[in-house]
Amino acid sequence: MKTFKSKPRLTLITLLFISSIAVLSSCTKNNDNNSVPPAHVMVVNTVSGSAAQDLYLNNAKITSSAVVYGQSSEYIATKPGTDNAQFFTSGSQTVNTSFSLSLSPGKYYTVYYVNNGTANTSYTTVDNMTAPQANFASVQFINFTTGLASAIDFGVSGSSKLANNVATATASGFYNVDSSKDSFSVYAAGSATVALSIPVTLKSGTIYSVYITGSSLANIAFHVVVHTAAQ
Repeated sequence: MKTFKSKPRLTLITLLFISSIAVLSSCTKNNDNNSVPPAHVMVVNTVSGSAAQDLYLNNAKITSSAVVYGQSSEYIATKPGTDNAQFFTSGSQTVNTSFSLSLSPGKYYTVYYVNNGTANTSYTTVDNMTAPQANFASVQFINFTTGLASAIDFGVSGSSKLANNVATATASGFYNVDSSKDSFSVYAAGSATVALSIPVTLKSGTIYSVYITGSSLANIAFHVVVHTAAQ
């Protein structure tokens, strides 16, 4: 009798143990899936005269509104990984450029629609979203000019240069700049002559990218992008 009584107890205990493991395993898998933070992508259209652009990742549009020349989207949360990216003329099936985009969890990126002098293409930066100290702004400089004989230097007007010898299709690092400053200067690399003065209104604790376009020092244009982390 003792033998027959013990078998059901062992079976019940075994079933409860297996069920517990299954529940814990399921919870672990769910937690693993939920613990991977998204990547964030901002889109900027730098091509003068271009149509508004949509950005697609793996054949799915991620921009909620088309991005016109000189404008930027907000940061868009998306799944990390390596994606097939494409810029489309908004509202059409016209692909203007295709490229691979690798996104890491929790990172912020800006994808620029640019012209390299012969074709429309893309340029991607990994954005440093570390907030600057009080009374300072964080500023990055990007050179999207084409056809210039030299690289570009950037500096605070009336002060020393910050970023030197920034080549075409290249971004500088991020610099902490006193938020009371109201102008940046652009120079041909190594020159003391200001080619362009960029008026700005900087806000303490804010992150910016300043990019320039143009085919000569005489027709350089500038734009300022504000990087605001997703809430």
